[in-house]
Amino acid sequence: MSRLRPHVKLTLRIYAERDADLYRWLQGLEDLPYGRKAQVVKEALRRGLKNANITPVSDGERARIDSTEIRQTVEKVLTEALADIRRVVEVAVATALKKEQAGGAMRPAETEQDAEDDRNASLLDSLEGRMVM
Repeated sequence: MSRLRPHVKLTLRIYAERDADLYRWLQGLEDLPYGRKAQVVKEALRRGLKNANITPVSDGERARIDSTEIRQTVEKVLTEALADIRRVVEVAVATALKKEQAGGAMRPAETEQDAEDDRNASLLDSLEGRMVM
């Protein structure tokens, strides 16, 4: 059984450049009376939890991780990545077919785009047989 602490101290750093929105918001709290700044930050955290549909953890209970939501997010990201890969492959195949139909042999790269297409085709050739679809 874990020992409950009467309070938790939270220390975090807000950087003016990286966290400009938070920095400006906190600067606006500077003139508040003692203790009010902490209350405003707590209220903002509670609103954020509520908006994100996260139920606060009750005493003695551990935070739960929604593995279904995580799995769905990962599947979505992977599906989008796979769609991007398929588009690249389709363009490379179409380019190779056009070059093949144009003269049977690949001509030297004439433009920067042709050079990039040739590099992409070479990369795809090197990956042949190693990709799982």
